[in-house]
Amino acid sequence: MMGAIEECESVPIRRKPLRGLVYGLNMIAKRVDRQVAIQRSRKALSSMSDWQLRDIGVTREDAEAEAMRRFWSR
Repeated sequence: MMGAIEECESVPIRRKPLRGLVYGLNMIAKRVDRQVAIQRSRKALSSMSDWQLRDIGVTREDAEAEAMRRFWSR
C-alpha cells in the first residue's frame, strides 16, 4: 500500500490552473485600454484649432490623417 501512495505523490499538482487565463485576460484588457486612449487622443487632435495645432507642431493635414487612422493601425 505504501508503494501506491509514493507513486501518487510524484504526480505534479497544478495549484493555480487559472493563472494563465487571468494573465491573458489582463493583457487583453490593458491592450483595449491603450487603444481607447489612442482613439481619444486622435479625436482630440482632430478637434483642435489651427493655432493649437501650430503650437504643438502639427499641421491640419497631419491631424486629419491621424484622426482617420483605424484603431488597429499604429
